[in-house]
Amino acid sequence: MVHRILYFLMAALCCVPMAGANEDDGLAGSDLDSSVQLEADTGLGRYSVGVSGLTDNERLNTTVGDVEFGRSYAVELDDVFPKIAELRPFVFNRVETSTVSYYESLGLGVGVQAGLREKRQDSSIFVRLSMLTPSEYYSERYNLDREFTSIYGVFAGYEAPLNSVIARYGMRQRLLPPPRIIVMKVPSVLFDKDGLADTKWVGRVHLQIMRSYLDRVRAMNQNNTVSPVTDSLALLRLLERVTGDRLSDLDWTLLTTDLIIDEKERAGRRRAILVDALQSRLTAMMRGPHPLVFVPARSTLRPDLSMTAARVSRPGVGNSSKADPLNADLIIANYIAFIIELQP
Repeated sequence: MVHRILYFLMAALCCVPMAGANEDDGLAGSDLDSSVQLEADTGLGRYSVGVSGLTDNERLNTTVGDVEFGRSYAVELDDVFPKIAELRPFVFNRVETSTVSYYESLGLGVGVQAGLREKRQDSSIFVRLSMLTPSEYYSERYNLDREFTSIYGVFAGYEAPLNSVIARYGMRQRLLPPPRIIVMKVPSVLFDKDGLADTKWVGRVHLQIMRSYLDRVRAMNQNNTVSPVTDSLALLRLLERVTGDRLSDLDWTLLTTDLIIDEKERAGRRRAILVDALQSRLTAMMRGPHPLVFVPARSTLRPDLSMTAARVSRPGVGNSSKADPLNADLIIANYIAFIIELQP
């Protein structure tokens, strides 16, 4: 479950018709206040519920806010430093509470919110559109001269998870231990950035590289689980422990139980979860706590190499050729393909 707080940067309300509207009565600008959304993954998708635009009117001694329920959709836009486009249609009920009346509805409405964020981050920029159909109480409460047909809202803002803005940057850099670099000797022929003809041999070498890398990561983190090379669940637990990025309870349930009855659908869902989880966490581990550095084995040095060189394997940078045998993204992709083939 994700807890989010929304910081609105600008707001504009359009009322049709507008006669009788009075900003002092709290009709405009309510969504400039911070709002809270709770999101949860379910078997039917990601749903959200929350309260937005909470505002207090001291003159009327009331509190007004929108109670929302929505459905979230997400689309990945690219492969390198991928971004996620999100769309969240929602319905809402604008309510008022006071010392006189416990609950009164000011009207029902619909809306849609479109946002953009980096993958594996919850912060996003967004645009939000809404339309409210006012209730009779709305007109009576605010002494409108004539009946409102609809109230439209257009908002742009910034959305961030609760309690993570500070921890994600300075605090995490101060509290986490320094990276523990893993240096690995490989045949010098792999340093040829133009690629090698025998791609199958390169693929087998990539598997050996990842086996050795993960075994050393496991040893550094005093993890005594079974080999992550042959057990995908053990691998995920190791990656969770090292990166601190845990799968949701729903994902673990789908991976370890037969919650989905249809075998083909269940296998497809498990593969999708594994691919995304391994891709994100292996990338984070190589970019963070355990960078991987390659050095050529002395016994395999070519005559044309005058000195020993070293290469840093850093995935997600996008500055390496796809034919480069030491392309970190290619190494990860080949290893994930190997893990997926082992799945029933």
